[in-house]
Amino acid sequence: MIDTVINQARLWGFSCGQNNQDWQIFPRDTSKSWFLEQREERWILIVRGVPQIYFHPSEAIAFLELRYRDIQQEKVKMENINPLEE
Repeated sequence: MIDTVINQARLWGFSCGQNNQDWQIFPRDTSKSWFLEQREERWILIVRGVPQIYFHPSEAIAFLELRYRDIQQEKVKMENINPLEE
């Protein structure tokens, strides 16, 4: 199940890496202060260095999907503000 979370995160463009044996997932926007870290079969959301919540893998994917959708919506807004001139 860990592979499923990592694979989906990579497909959505999140940065994934290993710290010792545990996986970590970071947002694409490096100014964001959160990341997910694998702890056994769960994922912990860490914000500004403080653990916040443990996620089941399906919950971690849902969390990442919301972050991904936020990014996509922000892109659409930016395209509407600055449309390409032809």
